[in-house]
Amino acid sequence: MAEISFGNAYVNIGGVEDDHYRYVMPVLIPKVEGRGNGIKTRIVNCVEIGKKLNRPPGYLCKFFGCELGAQTMINDKEGTYIVNGAFEQKTLSELVDKFIKLFVTCENCKLPETDLKVSRSGTIKQKCLACGHSFSVDMMHKLTNYIINNPPDSYGTKSSAVDKQERRRKKAAAGNGQADEDDGERKSKKKSSSRKKKEDGEDSSKARKKSSKKKKGDGENAGDGNDEDEDNIVWSTDTSKDAMAARLAEAGLDAKLLDLDLGDNGVDLNGDGGSNENEDEDDDDEDEEEVKQLKELIASGTKSRTVGKTALELAATLLGKDAEAEDITVRATELVVDAYITVDAANNAVELITGLVPALKAVKSSSSELAQAQICNRMDRLCESLEDDDDSDDKDDDKDYQIVAQILKGLFDNEIITESVVMEWYEKECYSDAMSAARKAAAPVVQWIQDADEDDDDDEE
Repeated sequence: MAEISFGNAYVNIGGVEDDHYRYVMPVLIPKVEGRGNGIKTRIVNCVEIGKKLNRPPGYLCKFFGCELGAQTMINDKEGTYIVNGAFEQKTLSELVDKFIKLFVTCENCKLPETDLKVSRSGTIKQKCLACGHSFSVDMMHKLTNYIINNPPDSYGTKSSAVDKQERRRKKAAAGNGQADEDDGERKSKKKSSSRKKKEDGEDSSKARKKSSKKKKGDGENAGDGNDEDEDNIVWSTDTSKDAMAARLAEAGLDAKLLDLDLGDNGVDLNGDGGSNENEDEDDDDEDEEEVKQLKELIASGTKSRTVGKTALELAATLLGKDAEAEDITVRATELVVDAYITVDAANNAVELITGLVPALKAVKSSSSELAQAQICNRMDRLCESLEDDDDSDDKDDDKDYQIVAQILKGLFDNEIITESVVMEWYEKECYSDAMSAARKAAAPVVQWIQDADEDDDDDEE
């Protein structure tokens, strides 16, 4: 395929009718290189298009890969953006228009004057600078996972925060008549201010520690009380080992999938949950402070529902008073799954799920598809942790990964996650061995869910 030259041709962004050429971008220039299995398409002016769209050029290149089902190579430092395979300019231009519609233009005024932001809860939002409209992008698109892992550089808040502090300092200096003080006086004032901030920081740190200890004590006292409002988990009608094996056989699922040690007296699935004696203490140093607090509650025997309520309070504090309800639910869900789903906890699936389900019900994870997606994404990180676990023997790796299927089935049975979210996660493009391992382990459950859905359709007919 010959390379097509478009020179300095420009087109309106997203088909916007603009006689004054305010919203224009260069025509996409593809260059097909190589041959045979090594053929690839280089996006020559991907950087220029990204600047005009106010989006990182890697987003556009990755979008091509998601839509075309092709591998991509993105090197922002060298400005290299490649899609494996040979693609015509017309095909790629149509995809550029689709990218602009989904991730650039405002859904209200249709103008390409939006800023993209990834919130701490993992939600991708756009705000229009023209009409002020704020909205979320389609989180079910495969590109969103890449955006979350590679947030826009324009939203690094450090530079903006420094600029704001500098403006405040200059304003305060001018108000006190000190704008013309010499360099020596400014340096002295800066050192004094630095010492004062350090002392204030130490006092603030002590106050936070006292507050944290007080909250911990309150949490332990709450765990000692009787919570009669606990939600009952509908795990199954009969939780005996024979009954579970019979249901698995009826569903056509390998009995090894849920080869759980139920003990002689069965398992209590009344929604109370309990402490996890196999908590992963080695990972505590890497956990954020909020997750550590939840792990302490779990270890102290606090009921799972109380752990979930505490997670909601922590999430609300982290996100601030202006946070939306769904953002708080998503963040609380992340805290809960990080606290419960650990490498050591994976050794006892029944105990893990018994504690996890009521906690997720307390934070209402089932009400948000994004929260459900975060639960599924946690399976990828769990497999990554299992790969890094030095104590695991190679012969037991497959058995270790079965915890993924056990968790997904337990949450699906209790209506925490839905079929559509599980399928969207399962069909997501894999970027690592851990993601591939998670989907391989989940395959029997996914097949079981699909078969069950087909049976329901047959019954309705």
